[in-house]
Amino acid sequence: MIRRLAFFLFLPAALWAQELNPLRELEVPYAPQGLMLDGVLSDGEYTDALPFELFNEMDPDPNGTPPVLAKAYVYRTEESLIIGFDCPLVDIEHLRANVQPRDNAWGDDFIGITMDLYGDMRNTIFIASNAHGVQIDLRNNNPTIEDESQYDVGYNITYDTYTNIGENGWTLEMRIPFSSLQFENKPVQQWRVGFFREYYVGAQVHRAISMNRNFDNPCFDCQFNDFLIIEDIKGGTRRDLLPYVLGGTPLENGAFGTPTGRIGLSAFYGINSQNSIEAAINPDFSTVESDAAQVSVNSATSLYYPERRPFFNEGSDLTATTMNYFYSRTISNPSGMVKYLGQGSKLRTYGLAGYDRSSPYLVPGENRDILGVAGQSFASVVRLSKPRQNGANLGYLSTNRIYMDGGSGHLNAITVRENLSDSWRLTGEYAWSYTVEPETDWVTDGATFGKYTAATDGERFHGFSHATGLQRTSTHWVSDLYFTHVGETFRADMGFLPLNNRNELGAQQRYINRLNGQRVKFYQITTGGRANFTPDGRWKQQQLTLEWNAQFAGNFMLGGGAIHGFMEEFEGAVLDNMSTITQWSSWSPTQRFKLNLYVNTGEFVAYNTASPRIGSGLNTGMEMNLQLFGNVQANFTGNYSSLWEQDGSGMIYEGWIWRSVLRYNPNRFVQARLITQWNQFSGDYLFQPLLQYQPGPFTIYYIGSSTYAAPNQGYNGTQIFAKAQLTLRP
Repeated sequence: MIRRLAFFLFLPAALWAQELNPLRELEVPYAPQGLMLDGVLSDGEYTDALPFELFNEMDPDPNGTPPVLAKAYVYRTEESLIIGFDCPLVDIEHLRANVQPRDNAWGDDFIGITMDLYGDMRNTIFIASNAHGVQIDLRNNNPTIEDESQYDVGYNITYDTYTNIGENGWTLEMRIPFSSLQFENKPVQQWRVGFFREYYVGAQVHRAISMNRNFDNPCFDCQFNDFLIIEDIKGGTRRDLLPYVLGGTPLENGAFGTPTGRIGLSAFYGINSQNSIEAAINPDFSTVESDAAQVSVNSATSLYYPERRPFFNEGSDLTATTMNYFYSRTISNPSGMVKYLGQGSKLRTYGLAGYDRSSPYLVPGENRDILGVAGQSFASVVRLSKPRQNGANLGYLSTNRIYMDGGSGHLNAITVRENLSDSWRLTGEYAWSYTVEPETDWVTDGATFGKYTAATDGERFHGFSHATGLQRTSTHWVSDLYFTHVGETFRADMGFLPLNNRNELGAQQRYINRLNGQRVKFYQITTGGRANFTPDGRWKQQQLTLEWNAQFAGNFMLGGGAIHGFMEEFEGAVLDNMSTITQWSSWSPTQRFKLNLYVNTGEFVAYNTASPRIGSGLNTGMEMNLQLFGNVQANFTGNYSSLWEQDGSGMIYEGWIWRSVLRYNPNRFVQARLITQWNQFSGDYLFQPLLQYQPGPFTIYYIGSSTYAAPNQGYNGTQIFAKAQLTLRP
């Protein structure tokens, strides 16, 4: 009855949206013989191609006329999709384009294609390039809402780009092999596509799209109205072998130590266009670039770092949950892994299994977590999802870790994503866990939760967790309401939930105005609040929030906010009336310069002290990006954090974290990079030069060194390393 009522209530809006963007099914013509991909759109080359115009501006003039009209032209061959892009500019002096590694050109002038290969918005992919052919690709893990946290920039595919910069703009030719994509295994494909460009007129950023935009619908990608019809794809499927060799040697006190090395192999085998198996033997899952240090001196929980390892990014949109029930970095040192990914039209399937030599062992608590190191284990993940239209789905998740020293951790979850209308979204996650602790010395802490201890002493217990959210979006308003629960005996051995025994109820209301004025282009104001309390009714936290941000002419953004905490309880201490104020700004008047600043000041809880108490704190920082000359870029970040006694009697903590990244790119495949980092809190230093050649997303060669000094721990050492990984396609 409710679904029928919703149908009649929202039928007029649905019909209006269809009239706004009438659906078009377009059969893709074959490219002419002898078409040369050189970045130049020669006269007559794309006469018979499918033409598309990026006729509508999204920012800063919503549904307005863009200053210039970019165009795309689409052909096909038996093996590939061929796209030509014409990207004019008001003035060629406005072009922003850097020669740099792939996936680093987001601040440049770029253009690309968005593709929904299944037509149900389970995810979408964006494949693009800047004016120097630097490739940028991502996957939108949840297109049903506008949330940048759902963009997975670690997603990579193999495709070719060729560009040419002229007097009035630039042109791009792109070849996307069908074997690089996963799509339904059927003779006739129907792919929803749209085109997006970001470029500059002076200092002002502009964004153009190939559709009219309905801002009442938070699903941006759903509104692309063109479908490519492609028959009889014969390009085969992706089948890659990735052998690698890695070697290194320590350097201490001017003398080389004993060299070490390892070899390994990973393989990607496409069974067909929608099913694949990926395996890795003795894999090297390290990342080329070190994680940026975070301020942890006042953190009561472990820190969360994003996943960068390519093996785990393929299919990660399936395993992502709001509550982080699966966190792939808990698989830290595997000797072998195998993964299956099935992308059927009626069922999506993900299976992961492997043997891990060691892993983090996280024991959550009501106020803080305890982190130990576990021994060898067998880890597995199973995810099933039944996709429905416009991103709605019903899913099941199971994670299991069995430790060789005894003990295990199991989690099973049901997930729901429902579109009540174009404007309303409902999400739900409901999980059960079963934990058998090993009898080891991994954790010896005497903390307790209920009748159980945090120590790994062989106890067994069950737990429950859930999260439910409701969101409504209109042109000017976004409303959110959510409730989460994590029981005191709930564990996610392969996830990231550092706190338990608490409920959280939250709501927020956002007002958005895309006015596109002469000075103010956009602003939004968000108010909200949240309350944390234990299942037995003890208050943990109560607070109200206010946030705002605005985009001004000249590519200048300014924002800020305030938080007032009525109370917070931490380890028995009840702390009342804390207020903090935040201000931030972002400015990039030219390609050569970008500056971000922030300051956060007020009253904070000192968690990591003998007696938790309120202190007066200051957190501030900056990030500056410079194009020094030619193909040299520099990034500098600095973060300062301090907390002092409210009565002025002394400092609780104070320190800086500085990080710089200097890059030289003679072309988009080669880079020389130097990372330096200093963490005043821990007294650690990092010095990491690297020379890298990466002709494709999965082929990489590099040589470098890493010098790490921790004087407080009496350690100072250098590791010289080199790696070669080659993509072989039998």
